[in-house]
This record gives sequence, structure tokens and C-alpha cells, in this order.
Amino acid sequence: MNCNNWSVSLASPIYWREESIRSDYNLSKTWKLMGRFTQDHWNQPSPSTLGYWGDDNYPSVDPNWVQPGYQGSIRLTKLIGDSAVNDFQIAYTANRITVTRGGDNPASCPKLTRPTRPFPTLRQILGEPKGLSYFLGRPRQRRR
Repeated sequence: MNCNNWSVSLASPIYWREESIRSDYNLSKTWKLMGRFTQDHWNQPSPSTLGYWGDDNYPSVDPNWVQPGYQGSIRLTKLIGDSAVNDFQIAYTANRITVTRGGDNPASCPKLTRPTRPFPTLRQILGEPKGLSYFLGRPRQRRR
């Protein structure tokens, strides 16, 4: 019996950690202050078998992913009478995705790639326009 169709599912852990803190403070009956901070980190070393975008199916050149994320906000709220609310909020977020070479043999990546030429522009394909050029549907004389 031929077993050429055998495959194995590799372990592909995602290490994830999140901390979140929130504080609410009543300054008075009509003024409230709220602050919140969250940090969310995850990393996925190769081999990656979950099929996310940017992942590679070849274990020798599979990437390592790391993404720390931060979010913080402060909100000041004023109650105006019985039927109106005025909020002022400042927020900050930051995410950074870092992808490095991983896999069984990351040094083989340069051997697998080939130099690519950039896509040609329309001007290179069609050549220089002759006579009048069009800009937003109106004929205009070319500047020299």
C-alpha cells in the first residue's frame, strides 16, 4: 500500500495575553470621570497551520508573528439637567505587527525568491500622448 497522501497537523500555538483596567470616579453629582487602559499582546511562532493572511504553507519559510496592542482613553461627562449629557473623550491606540523569518530553515528564503520588475505604467505601455492631453474630461494644451 502506498502512503504518499499521508499528512500531519503540526502544533501551532498562539500565545495571547490581555490586561484591562478601568476606573470610574464621581467628581460630583453631575460630573463623572472614567479612565481605561488595555494592552493586548499575541504572538504566533512558526509553524503556522491556522491559515491566517500572510502565512506560508511551507514549514521551512513560515513566518513568526508578534503583535502588541495598546488602547487607553479618558472621558469626562457632565449631566445637564434631567435630559442632556455632554461627553469629552480622549483616546489613544497603538498596534504594531512584526513579522520575522521563521520556519525550519529561514536562510532558504533568499534562494526561493527571484528579482521582480515593477509593473509598467500606462505611459510606458501606450507611449507618450500626442497633441492634446485630457484632464478631467476637458482638453488642455500640454506645457512644454
